[in-house]
Formats: sequence, structure tokens, C-alpha cells
Amino acid sequence: MLQRLYVDNYRCLVNFECTFGPAQLILGPNGAGKSTVFDVLDLLRDFCIDGAAPDGRFVGASRTRWQDVPRANIRT
Repeated sequence: MLQRLYVDNYRCLVNFECTFGPAQLILGPNGAGKSTVFDVLDLLRDFCIDGAAPDGRFVGASRTRWQDVPRANIRT
């Protein structure tokens, strides 16, 4: 079971951490990143379970637009 999710510099998520329990409710206003969390979980499932290649899944267009981090410091 997934217990912790950490996402940084993906769409609207910057330094985002979520710990999961047996049942989890995700609430928030429009634009808070709820759908983005599910998109990340979907990408992780494709990568870990289905064996999908990570190439092209975490592209520059998915990076947080307002965060000014040089490309050299971004983990790929």
C-alpha cells in the first residue's frame, strides 16, 4: 500500500507531500491540484506496475511554470 507521496515541480505541485492512511479523502478548492495528484498516481502506476517507460511522461511542459529552478538541479 502506498503510504507517502512526494512531488516537486510537477504542474501546480511544489514541494508537495501527502501521507496516506487506510482511507483517504482529498478535498480542496478549484485549482488546488486534486486532479494533478491523481495524474501523478496514474503515472506512477503506469511506471511501476505496467512497466511503461518514463521517457516523455515528465516533460518540460509539466514543470511548474512559476518556479524558477535551473534545469541542472531538476532530478529526472
